[in-house]
Formats: sequence, C-alpha cells, structure tokens
Amino acid sequence: MDTPRITVSNLHKDFKIYDSPQDRLWEIILRKPRHQLYHVLSDISFALPDGKSLGIIGGAGVGQAPFMWFLRLLPRVREAFAAVWGVRPDELLSSFDAANVFRPWRHAPRW
Repeated sequence: MDTPRITVSNLHKDFKIYDSPQDRLWEIILRKPRHQLYHVLSDISFALPDGKSLGIIGGAGVGQAPFMWFLRLLPRVREAFAAVWGVRPDELLSSFDAANVFRPWRHAPRW
C-alpha cells in the first residue's frame, strides 16, 4: 500500500457555548468556567493517498463552515501548504472565504 499523502488522526473540535456575552467576560475575570462545551467533531481520522481528494463543506457554505475557519488557522496546516509551495508560512496568501490558500505571487510567476 502506498504511503498516504495526507493523514489526519484523532481530530477533535469543541465550541464553548455561553448563556450570555457577559459570561465570557466573567469567565476571564473570575477564571471560572461559565460555558458548556459543544462537541462538534470527535476522533475523526482519515488518510488520503496520492491523487485522491476530499471535500469538506458545512451547511453554511464552503468558506463559512466553522471547521474550515478553524482548520485554516492551525499552524501545522499553514506549514504543510508552505512546504508544498517551498516558502515560509507567513508568505502564503489566504482567501477571505477561508476556502483557499494560494502560493505567493512571486513563486514561479510564469504559472
């Protein structure tokens, strides 16, 4: 079996749910939890071999899904895209819809 190009293991995502916006502030000030955890993803794992693809689109649309916003901000995801393009992570351009990460314009400009 070929080595997978992309591997995701034990992915979890939780959101903090507050009864009111003020509870966020009180949680910071008092350093006591005032939220409930809402489990969105739990123990998600998959591997994609070379040449295969996977799309993740939530009910809110392609770039508006909370998972997409979360995923795009992970340092390891940015590092992976940077490794593909052969640049530093801070040189990547990201679309406002959080659905795309582009190579720097000066990287192989003939493209």
